[in-house]
Amino acid sequence: MSGLLSDVRLGLRALARKPGVAVIAVVTLALGMGATSAIFSVVDAVLVRNLPYPDAGRLVLLWSTFANAGGARGGSALPDYRARRDESRSFAGMGGFYYRDLDLVSGAGEPEDIQAACVTASLFPTIGIAPRLGRGFVAEDETFGRHYVALLSHRLWQRRFGGDPNVVGSQVQIGGVRHTIVGVMPAGMPFLDDIPRVDLWVPLSFPVADNMDSRNNHFIYIVGRLGPGATIARAQGEVDAISRRVVERFPEASGVGGLVVSLDEQLTSQVRPALLILFGAVALLLLVACVNVANLLLARAVGREKEMAIRASLGATRRRLLRMAFVESLLLALAGAAAGLFLAWWGLEAMAGLLPENLPRYNAIAVDARVLGFTLGLGVVTVVFFGTLPALQVTRPAVLKEVGSRITHGRRRRLLRGVLVALETGLALVLLTVAGLLVRSFIELRNADPGFVADNMLALRIQLTGAKYPEPTRGAAFFADLTERLRALPDVRAAGASTALPLGFGAGWGKYLYVEDGPQPTSLEQIPNARFALVDHDFFRALGVALRRGRAFTRDEGERAPPVAIVNETVARRYLGAEPVGKWIRMCPPPALLAHSECPRRQVVGVVADSKTDGMMQDASAQVYVPYRQFDKEGWMGGMSIVVRTRGAPAAALAGVRAQMREIDAEQPIAEIATGEELLGRSVSLNRFSMVLLGLFALLAVILAGVGIYGVVSYLTAQRTQEIGVRLALGARPRDVVALVLREGMAMALAGVGLGLVAALAATHLVRGLLYGVAPTDPISYAVVTVPLVGLALLACWLPARRASRTDPMQSLRTD
Repeated sequence: MSGLLSDVRLGLRALARKPGVAVIAVVTLALGMGATSAIFSVVDAVLVRNLPYPDAGRLVLLWSTFANAGGARGGSALPDYRARRDESRSFAGMGGFYYRDLDLVSGAGEPEDIQAACVTASLFPTIGIAPRLGRGFVAEDETFGRHYVALLSHRLWQRRFGGDPNVVGSQVQIGGVRHTIVGVMPAGMPFLDDIPRVDLWVPLSFPVADNMDSRNNHFIYIVGRLGPGATIARAQGEVDAISRRVVERFPEASGVGGLVVSLDEQLTSQVRPALLILFGAVALLLLVACVNVANLLLARAVGREKEMAIRASLGATRRRLLRMAFVESLLLALAGAAAGLFLAWWGLEAMAGLLPENLPRYNAIAVDARVLGFTLGLGVVTVVFFGTLPALQVTRPAVLKEVGSRITHGRRRRLLRGVLVALETGLALVLLTVAGLLVRSFIELRNADPGFVADNMLALRIQLTGAKYPEPTRGAAFFADLTERLRALPDVRAAGASTALPLGFGAGWGKYLYVEDGPQPTSLEQIPNARFALVDHDFFRALGVALRRGRAFTRDEGERAPPVAIVNETVARRYLGAEPVGKWIRMCPPPALLAHSECPRRQVVGVVADSKTDGMMQDASAQVYVPYRQFDKEGWMGGMSIVVRTRGAPAAALAGVRAQMREIDAEQPIAEIATGEELLGRSVSLNRFSMVLLGLFALLAVILAGVGIYGVVSYLTAQRTQEIGVRLALGARPRDVVALVLREGMAMALAGVGLGLVAALAATHLVRGLLYGVAPTDPISYAVVTVPLVGLALLACWLPARRASRTDPMQSLRTD
């Protein structure tokens, strides 16, 4: 121990003698470790840690799959949920839920729209969590009429009820009906991925008249817990067998299957590739930083050869000298790790606004003990990486005994430094190329046509409660009154209503599409599925969707008017032929569609442009629009989105919109508000997150590579001061010296560029899924990033070359 403490003291004194080198090394390592630790904290929270549920690895999601939609997965029907729950043997528990907006009125507080989930009584026992206060739901709570009970999230309990421990048993108005609060859930408990963030739970229950308990309504999400010894493969086999038996008993379920997916995989599948790519990129940045520090310490070690030789002559063993060198490296690494932790904490704060909208478990991201351990581990690894070469170089027996040719040693050192320079240049080019592709992809994505006009657009999502608006006619009257009032505002050019807007704003659903003049289907698998939306007559003008053929809806097309429909270009192209206007279609649940009963014929009166349904990265879906006042034939649920086209900034019109809402119904909250630009921003948030961070990492890597090239060329030039003096004394011109230094420096850099291009060709294929409108081998992107990097390398070589060309020959010849 005393020997180690002595080495620490010697290391501190050695670093203090040249504080500039120590500071540069610590800053370089801090940049690499800080960026790596910040990204690790995100990867750890989202991908590595299990959900905070008991034995979370055994939780799965059970989807329904639809053959007529290419095997797409979606929610399940209640009868399918019960069949899987009752007939499977692989599950120790199973529960279901669906999301719903509910308005909450309590005490003197303002009405508030709360994101809620309607759940079966078995869901929370299946997940493995229990309320902190009170009780959970029981089977009797699912009986309609006895289902007016609720569970609060801990944050809602604190925010809305002041953490009152007597809240259990009290009553509040939820969805226009008095509910009894029976429990409060634990603090910090995420509901699955917490997207959306749920603050209220009520039992899943429907009146018989609603017809929700049918095989045509696929809306419930199913969570299962695998039993002891059960596997996903075994559970999948059981679900497949159950699906076959259901089809045998109920032909209308033909084409509907089941899929069992690990809950962890389901929650992270969309963001996993991007996060792993970012983690790989930041690892390359750390590698560039380590290479830079290794080069710096290698140059410093050469200057200490005489010191080490003297220590060896006084009896120091090579093991002792290696230990001294490693202790110095360890001190630098620990200092870099400490500074890196601060940068990681600061970086997470700065990154908060960049986090993607669909990032699960974001509430668990923090610089905690796991991140601290990771960063300290990085410190040890970096010691091994950048401390090995200098330590071995300075303690070689040939060096300590001053044996061997200086020229031979010099060539070996120049070769080693050249390899390090080429390595960090190549790594920087890989990062720069990937970042360049993402930047071009993001530009293409933002310039892509979403199918609507986002400028001067305001979107509002409103969910009417069944208790206050029990009849569809009352709900329709509410939205008709609201849109008419909004159109009369001076700041508003147009206003329209729809059950769903593009880019996933609002609820949407699908139905089977049958074309009368098309091929006659003999089974459900042959019938295509299309998105379905109810809209008013001014919706397309308010949203800015172009009418391609035919006409828009009129005010007169209500429930007594002939049923009509407008389709998008995808439906017209795929299913309606060259003359889509005038064709007759049906959109119904499966049984009615095959029987041609209870399924209104609709005449296509217009074709509108495609709009991005789910996101800017996805192609437009087949979409059919129907006048919302024909709701009685389509099962409208009372929730709609209002789109307002403003004359100026959308924020300026928001106060007027709220005032009109209060005049119609002072207790009706707005579930969500977003501008058109915000909708676009949400859709590309993952792309923006990846682009900004990778761009930042690439910029840091390029700066470090430039500094590394400059440092190595400067050092090598300084080592050749006498040679340059002799050349100048024998008649060499300054430009010859510049050319000599540039040739040797650029040879190292260009070798790195060549290696980097080869590595980039392989690495860019890994980001293919994040690219839009740009190929991984896009030559423009490669050229755009390669030329500046070569220019930077040229500048880093030219500065020491210019200084060397001004060498005084006589002064250099006097130098030993």
